[in-house]
Amino acid sequence: CLGRHDEARGIFSHFLKYVLRLDGKINYRQGLGLHFGASAAEYGMILHLARRYQCTLIAHPLENSVRQKLVGMGEVILDHFTECRELDGLSLIQMCAEADTNERVHVYINNNLWAIRGLEALAAILGVCDGERYQQAATTLRTNVAIALKRFEAYDERFGVLPPFRIGYTATPLTLPL
Repeated sequence: CLGRHDEARGIFSHFLKYVLRLDGKINYRQGLGLHFGASAAEYGMILHLARRYQCTLIAHPLENSVRQKLVGMGEVILDHFTECRELDGLSLIQMCAEADTNERVHVYINNNLWAIRGLEALAAILGVCDGERYQQAATTLRTNVAIALKRFEAYDERFGVLPPFRIGYTATPLTLPL
């Protein structure tokens, strides 16, 4: 925002009106048609931003269409909260890392960490009663991510503790020896 509240509100309103569908999915224009391939990190960042600057960006009380779209983004995240076979059935977010690589659906750590922040933000925006489901999902996800990080982190003498960027893929640096 940096004090430019009207401009920030205009950009966010444009996003809500033209980029975000009623079901919470982000429209990406690629080629001839609309394409959906946002990551949980993108959804989480937007929800986090909405919460952080709620007084500036969002009218209070929430308009029904805005509420529906924000809840839809939370539902998109929860729709990808699935059992991870690498973690003996613990559930994590499995989505693409970005729209350009939407066919590569995996358990990316950044997606899961931003999903936690996004779900917590949505819970705060909605309030205690309406946001409870999203807060519980964030709490469960936080616990599961901590377990996954411990299980898949690696130690390297040169770099120290290395968290994996993706569950099931080595955290060991794949570099040429010096």
